[in-house]
Amino acid sequence: MRNRFAGPFRIKKLSKTAYEPELPADWTIHSSLHISRLKAYKTTTAFPSRPKPRPTPPVKDRQADWVYSLEDVLDRRVVREADGTRNVQYLMQWEGWEERTWEYANTLNPAGKTFVAGISKTKGWK
Repeated sequence: MRNRFAGPFRIKKLSKTAYEPELPADWTIHSSLHISRLKAYKTTTAFPSRPKPRPTPPVKDRQADWVYSLEDVLDRRVVREADGTRNVQYLMQWEGWEERTWEYANTLNPAGKTFVAGISKTKGWK
């Protein structure tokens, strides 16, 4: 699962439409971006209950996908899709995050599947 936007980053203007953000050295994207790919970072106190933006995850795997550490699996549900198929989702608690997310079972990596299998046995899920 990836965020649509990351940051905030300091930026340097290269031209009217091109900007260069100060990105981490291990990021594998082009260093200059079109202005349409940027979003201004705004802080506000108008909505104190709104969750803070996630910082950039510290770990990256070889396929350049961000990796989050799974802390616990809190719940399980079966979701009926528009085409009539049924898919299993798990409510995940991520290490270091207050936010919990529902993730499809078929999108988990092998380590995540092993972790969920262990939790499923202890909670009696099939």
